[in-house]
Amino acid sequence: MPTTSKKRTVTCKVCGSEFYPGEKWQIWSDKLLLAEGTDVHRLLIYAVTYYQKFDVQVINFGGIDELRLFIENLHNMANFSKVTTLVIARDAETNVVSAIDKVQSAIQNVNLPVPIEPFQYKSNEHIKTAFMLFPGHDDHGQCRTGTVEDLCLATVADDPLLDCVNNFLKCAQKNQENDEEIKHPWKSKIYAYLAGIR
Repeated sequence: MPTTSKKRTVTCKVCGSEFYPGEKWQIWSDKLLLAEGTDVHRLLIYAVTYYQKFDVQVINFGGIDELRLFIENLHNMANFSKVTTLVIARDAETNVVSAIDKVQSAIQNVNLPVPIEPFQYKSNEHIKTAFMLFPGHDDHGQCRTGTVEDLCLATVADDPLLDCVNNFLKCAQKNQENDEEIKHPWKSKIYAYLAGIR
């Protein structure tokens, strides 16, 4: 007698979505928010949940070098024709101009409207697109270099614990083998800060 096996679902620990292992994800919303990497993805999931924007689908597109191919594949998916809003979120890193160029190039590659500046929409009769760069603008309205971790740390800039974190990182840097730089110092800083929260 043949047995029937029940498909087991997996629940995403970040967004709570259920899916079947090995199954391809699908576009389920007309509002897409594409996130660069796990950290930005988590932040944006929490943001849309906090602001109760449950009609926004947040998708991790991977690293910035994967964005162009990701958007090509996304553009060819069955439900993409129903998408009315597409926003890309990534880190500015060390070069704002290069970050802008890479996002604009990926959008232009699939003939979508290309925003001229971060945090501004560009639209045609079918879709509006935008992109944001973390950590955002400075006091003069210019995009800053940096990452989403820099944005998060800016929210606690007056916390005396950051003095301890900075001293720890100076000590850690001083004791690196062969005087190597600490990889991803912004991540080290935020993790050290989170470890010290009481």
